[in-house]
Amino acid sequence: MAFEYNSDDGRTLTKSQEELLETIENLPFPFGGISKLKDLRTRIKLDVHITDREEMLDAWKHYIEHFYDPQNAFRKEEHFKACNDHQGEIGFRRDFAKDQIRELTNPRDGYLPLLGLYSRSFNWWTKKQIPKVALIKDSIADYASRSKADEDNVFGFVFIQEMMHAYFDAFNSEGYPSMEPLEEAFAEFAMLSFVSKSPSIRSKLFIDAKDYVISRIGKEPRGYGFGFELFERAGVDTEWMIQRYREISNWTVPLDIKYKYGNKYLDSQRNYCLDYSEENADNYFEYVMGVLKIDWKRPIDPIQPAIGEP
Repeated sequence: MAFEYNSDDGRTLTKSQEELLETIENLPFPFGGISKLKDLRTRIKLDVHITDREEMLDAWKHYIEHFYDPQNAFRKEEHFKACNDHQGEIGFRRDFAKDQIRELTNPRDGYLPLLGLYSRSFNWWTKKQIPKVALIKDSIADYASRSKADEDNVFGFVFIQEMMHAYFDAFNSEGYPSMEPLEEAFAEFAMLSFVSKSPSIRSKLFIDAKDYVISRIGKEPRGYGFGFELFERAGVDTEWMIQRYREISNWTVPLDIKYKYGNKYLDSQRNYCLDYSEENADNYFEYVMGVLKIDWKRPIDPIQPAIGEP
């Protein structure tokens, strides 16, 4: 069967891109819970969309225009306290959307263009969930040209990275919005690991994929690119780390991390973002491992609905 995707206004994949993405989503999956990435299509009723910057700009503007509508209604329900406790993660998503509008309207030097997106829905705290992976066609083409990467390869690793977000969201998904810097690092890490563990695509994709993740280090939004540091340091713990993050990605609570480590976790993250040295990367890695080992429990006051199969 040909690769299935949705698109409007002539935003289509080439035959070689369709074939590559079809191959990727049917490869054996090395981390557990699913047999191949295509299983996520059924598990969370996921759609893949080929989009462009113009369409994304309209979507971000709609998100901001309606940001408070469902949230104000939700805050009146039984999880009022939990919603307040997670204003940081909620606010980050609002600020990220505003950043995307600014970037798409007036591009800035040093800012990282968005090549793809996973979203269970833009207004994620509503009960209507429409999970999708968006691949931003013109941004991917521009990145490939600018970095002298193979455009098909870029479509390939961006697709894998966004599907990794979907993978983390498809299990134990009732809870809280994920901690965005940690979530993004694990999507990068899992993407590089998936490519590395897939012999049929490794020689084609890995160099371009690795160069892309490294290129994110030092760019806004800050903290991106740390997935390369995880990949370099994980070693024999790779599968455990990815599967453990899948278990807890929507259960993590910043206040619980602060209770255990004080400000040390956030300080290690901040220090790495200010100075991308080996020492700071090592220190941040150790605290990430510590977060994975916290005895996280299913939340009793989730503000994010579950999706997918029970």
